[in-house]
Amino acid sequence: MGTSLAAGALGLHAFLELGQGQVELDIDYDGEEGQVTFNPDLLEDMLSLVERESVKFQFNDPESPCMFKSGFDYSYLISPIVPDEEEE
Repeated sequence: MGTSLAAGALGLHAFLELGQGQVELDIDYDGEEGQVTFNPDLLEDMLSLVERESVKFQFNDPESPCMFKSGFDYSYLISPIVPDEEEE
């Protein structure tokens, strides 16, 4: 699952054998634009455990692990999928 960040927006993009889907969410973000790709099963696992309405998403760059936080008592670290240079 790909994610794209832009000022005020988070885009979620999934491309599967059965089809594709895209969703854009309004978020509180004013940093640089970027894209990160995650294993969708790991994102689903993380979101199934969150009991709050908001999750903070912190990352340094598209190749470093990302920290997801919800409140003071929940943190979840996910490493992104980094494509081989040959595939780009």
